[in-house]
Amino acid sequence: SLRIRPLKTEGRNSQGDRGHLLYEVEERLPQQGDALHAPSTDFQNGALAFTGHINVDARQDQTQIPETYPEVVIVLDTAHHKKFKGKGDEKRDKIIRYFGIFVNAVNLKYTTLAFPKVKLVLAGIWRHNPKEESEYLKLHAENLISSYPSLVNLANYTNAKKDEFATFDLVVLVTGRDLVRVYEDGQYSSAEAGYAYIGKVCDPQYKVGMAEDFPHTYDGVHTFAHEVGHSLGCYHDGDGPPSSVTNRPGAKSCPASERLIMSPYSSSRNVDRFSDCCAQQIWHVYYQDNKDCLKTRNRTTDYIVKQLPGHALKSPDEFCKLEYPQHNETVKSLSNTHLPDCIISCKLTQNSSAYYRYNSPDGMPCEENTNKVCMNKECKEYSDF
Repeated sequence: SLRIRPLKTEGRNSQGDRGHLLYEVEERLPQQGDALHAPSTDFQNGALAFTGHINVDARQDQTQIPETYPEVVIVLDTAHHKKFKGKGDEKRDKIIRYFGIFVNAVNLKYTTLAFPKVKLVLAGIWRHNPKEESEYLKLHAENLISSYPSLVNLANYTNAKKDEFATFDLVVLVTGRDLVRVYEDGQYSSAEAGYAYIGKVCDPQYKVGMAEDFPHTYDGVHTFAHEVGHSLGCYHDGDGPPSSVTNRPGAKSCPASERLIMSPYSSSRNVDRFSDCCAQQIWHVYYQDNKDCLKTRNRTTDYIVKQLPGHALKSPDEFCKLEYPQHNETVKSLSNTHLPDCIISCKLTQNSSAYYRYNSPDGMPCEENTNKVCMNKECKEYSDF
């Protein structure tokens, strides 16, 4: 589902080419209300109270900074994994490679957290069939998932099969469908892109989240990082815990208007960085007595693919073809005008005067004849992060 708003028409450029009408395509980004408190939530046991920001001296011994490796199992619904062609091992290998790269991009976002260091471990990928997903998905229509009851059902499903999920710290459903909020009159809003419980990493039941992703495009990376942020304890920037929750830092001192990863506001102007408030809250959850899973690492190996999405997508033209498969033969990207700003503009047909703007995926080349790629929306020399 595209959320498009027009930008101003650009004038004739220095080469005499007539300008084009640009449309900004709002990404699949989370919205206000995409996080839940689990029933009888208690954040107090073993937790530390914060009175100010965490300051890490650049000269400090980096080996003293706590590291955590949350082990994540990704559950795929049929709408997502059916988009990967092939059978048997061929299809399996395509999915493993895709999500190895996907989680690399998510971890790139988490490198912006100075304290503690967080690196997700892709511990498993499960493909559910229609019978399995019917146990937790509440469909409003064939390709629309009612988000709230489905998250509750997924938590109950995880709890009922706790032996199967016991070794994982987080369970994230990645769907190729559209998450929607359904109202009492049957109307719905498709603004949501993810959902998760706040601070319930390690919990046998509520360690669950959901995120949309359009297969092959990696457009769910930001949402995935955001929802895992909720699971690790982060409220939206600008929000605090409800009055019923005590001894827990919120994020009121970090304005949502800065549009960092945990902002509830959706825009291509969002910044791929976590706030200091989110770092505080993850630190707070890390030291709770019931979060031992964050202090241990059961798996020494994971799905290792040393690439980012832009490496796999190869070029802006290929990206545009994936975003607009119905225009596969005619769609192309605008010239390199916006690439240094990590923006890709897609033109659907040769005669069209309209372009649609997207944030460049991490790893997409952004400057000709250099090693520079987009990393967290900055054009910089590629490094093995």
